[in-house]
Amino acid sequence: KGDVTMQVAAEVKPVNEVEQILEMARQMELSSAHDYNLWANECSANADSVSKKLFEQLVADEEGHYAQFDNELDKVKQFGDRYLALQSMERSKNAASAPGSAA
Repeated sequence: KGDVTMQVAAEVKPVNEVEQILEMARQMELSSAHDYNLWANECSANADSVSKKLFEQLVADEEGHYAQFDNELDKVKQFGDRYLALQSMERSKNAASAPGSAA
């Protein structure tokens, strides 16, 4: 009848430290890229070039996300809370100067 049973795939771990969050995100991107690459190879082995290209693009996207998280993690390790404060102030400044803002 189309009933869906929702099940938690894994235990949810509360994480509050920025370095831990970035490290977990980085590892998730790496894992996803690995899986997509395996699936791209499987598609290739089965002569499915369209799906292969899709998975290859997903690999590239995940590798880009990994690089972003890696860069942010390096900056947080290097500058600590000052880096986070500067990012917050920059976002506020950009939001205030955006077209249509009340500033």
